[in-house]
Amino acid sequence: MRGILSQHEELYRYDYLYVQTPADADFFCHFHNEYELLFFYNGNADFNIENQVFHLKKNDLLLIKPSQYHKLCLLSNVPYGRHVFTFQRRVLSAEELEILNNASPIYHIEKENLIEHEFENLKYCESLYEERDFEKLKETSLHSMLAHIKYLPKTNESFHQRHGLIDEIIDYINENIEQPLSAQLLSDRFFISKSYVEQLFVRHLKISCKRYINKKKILYAQTLISTGVPAVKAAELCAYENYSTFYRQYKLIIGIPPIQDKSDGTEA
Repeated sequence: MRGILSQHEELYRYDYLYVQTPADADFFCHFHNEYELLFFYNGNADFNIENQVFHLKKNDLLLIKPSQYHKLCLLSNVPYGRHVFTFQRRVLSAEELEILNNASPIYHIEKENLIEHEFENLKYCESLYEERDFEKLKETSLHSMLAHIKYLPKTNESFHQRHGLIDEIIDYINENIEQPLSAQLLSDRFFISKSYVEQLFVRHLKISCKRYINKKKILYAQTLISTGVPAVKAAELCAYENYSTFYRQYKLIIGIPPIQDKSDGTEA
């Protein structure tokens, strides 16, 4: 495994996966503060991004934006294969950010295209290049793919939305991320029992309600801090009453203390 840089410090991460007999239990709901491009080339699966559900076809390209929860849902155990490229906001130009802001969450890519070529080239070169050279290749490949995405036709195929109670709860959390949030508060807000709130999170997202809220809040705080908001203020904006609790949660989820997590990598 490549590894001079920690996952947190990596500006670009590339990963290739091919599983001959995949199991749905191996794929969990997760989210992070980076952009992610997923190129699907084999399998039988749906892909959830927040409350949108896409049925994947060969050569589909998915765009997952920062802090969006996402999960692969296998529909059968046929072999599953995909490429993933994850990258941080700080590597993007203003024009590239605009491209991503206007991009579709999914594109149906024709065979023998630039996007597929870039991913296959990364797969081929990963074991051949020295780490420093592979970092340069990832940077070049990303900017090339983003330029190509700008001109991809948007698909007319509609996704479907679950429109279930869990989606209403997730929307509420996203819209009220600066407010106090808990399973009990959600229980009161949606007129259901606290235990049922917990059941919904475990059933649909494979994560506890508390952990989901904590992670969403910490990712939001990370974004605030990266724009120059002091860590103490970020904690307040995320409705943490105790900074030491925020500090522990931040270090647990992000991997480093909040005072170090700035876009230039230096301490406050």
